Order: sequence, then structure tokens, then C-alpha cells
Amino acid sequence: MMFKSLESNILSNINPIILKKKKKNFNILYNLRKNWQKIIGDKYFYFTSILDLKINRENKKTLHVAIYNPTIAFLLASQINDIIEEITIYYGYKAIDDIKFIQTPKNIELQDNLKEDVGDKYDEKLEYSLQNIEDQELKDVLLKLGREIINSKQK
Repeated sequence: MMFKSLESNILSNINPIILKKKKKNFNILYNLRKNWQKIIGDKYFYFTSILDLKINRENKKTLHVAIYNPTIAFLLASQINDIIEEITIYYGYKAIDDIKFIQTPKNIELQDNLKEDVGDKYDEKLEYSLQNIEDQELKDVLLKLGREIINSKQK
């Protein structure tokens, strides 16, 4: 008769428990990432992204969220309870106990809706004015700046 070692016996009993817990947390994290725009709203979606879900020994789940703008971080820090409530409504139970915001630098490319606002007449003038600039990155930045200035004057 072959006996299992104590270590292998303990591991064989604990591994399914750990895997089940990790799978549940993975599902929560996956669903949060998938539906983050609906939960947080379009206004803040482009400035945030979910990093991780940490669980401490007391089974308290803390969602770690990266924020790319310090002003947005300040605004969202005052709305933590509202965000947790939205997540609770989405899941039907309290899936998250706390949210930790981590400010990280990142260049954010927002949807460029300025071209439609400016109009063809101004856009052609802008492109004509910038035609002698060889550096494409500088040209793009100046084009965006010109569109923003024209849009702000039209409103």
C-alpha cells in the first residue's frame, strides 16, 4: 500500500480551493475590464484603466485603477463610493470593497472629432499654412492646435 506524503496530500486538497478562488477573481476582473466604460462613463473612461484586483487575508477586494490625469484622479477619489455602488448594481452583489487609484503618466489619444467641427474651409487653410513643415509630428500637433482655436472661437 502506497501512502501519500503529507505535503502532497495537503496540496492536493488546497489547490482546487485556490484555483476556484483565482478563477472567480479572474472572472470579476475580466468582466470589469470588459464593461469599464459602462461603469465609469465615457467622460472618465479614456483617462483610466483597470490594473488588478487584490484580495487581502480578510477577503477584502481592492480594485487597482490607473489614472492618467491628476485632476481626474482628484474627482474620482471623491466618487469612490458611487463607483463601488455602480459595480455592485452591475454584479448584483458587492464584488468590490475598495478602489485604489494609481496615478501614472501616459499620453492619451482622444478621438479626434475636431475636423468635423472646423469645416473644410478652415481645414484647407490650416493645411496650406503648414505645408512647408517637414516634421510630421510637429505638423499634426499644430494642426490640432489650430482646429481647437478655431472651434473655441466659433462657440
